[in-house]
Amino acid sequence: MFLVKKARVCQYDQANFHLDDYKEIYFMNKLIHIILALLLPPVAVFLKSGVGKDLLINIILCLCFYVPGILHALWLITKD
Repeated sequence: MFLVKKARVCQYDQANFHLDDYKEIYFMNKLIHIILALLLPPVAVFLKSGVGKDLLINIILCLCFYVPGILHALWLITKD
């Protein structure tokens, strides 16, 4: 006779996930976006707003001059 044990499924304990944890995750996400905006502004704009007029404007700004593209990307990321 075989005994079959049920596999315990580990569920994330949401009771231990506090508001401070959400704030920390939001801060780290924002920090990663800012670093990405400094290095690759069009990629940061794409991740923030997707394909659209903001991305097109940022690509044109980066092709003309790199610094306005960075400023535009930082503005889009930090305006929330």
